[in-house]
Amino acid sequence: MGWIKNSVIAAALFTLVILAENAAAVGPGKTLAWPGGGRGEVLFEGDEHAEKGYTCKDCHPGLFNMKHGTAKITMAALDRGGLCGACHNGTTTFSTKDPKKCHECHKGGKKRDKHAEHDGKKKHAHDD
Repeated sequence: MGWIKNSVIAAALFTLVILAENAAAVGPGKTLAWPGGGRGEVLFEGDEHAEKGYTCKDCHPGLFNMKHGTAKITMAALDRGGLCGACHNGTTTFSTKDPKKCHECHKGGKKRDKHAEHDGKKKHAHDD
């Protein structure tokens, strides 16, 4: 009889862990934000991607862990095709390398002068 009680407790704990992880996911109408390396806050809007037919499983857990804040997101990683850069590659959708599209992701907060990082010396100065 003790094994039944232990099984029920284990199942309940497993369910709590799963629910806790999913609570961090972007729900309808919610947005995730990252500092953005000085170009202005980067905002991920789940609704915007869902409207284009993407679901959570398209990026999770393959490109991103389900827990917000665990991925080290840099422009260099994106430009190499990692993380968001897997789709934001200029073929599937706009490229992370396109300086005219910075505002598509860097939507909030304080921004540097327009295209200041694209001075011909470095692709993304804030990746240093």
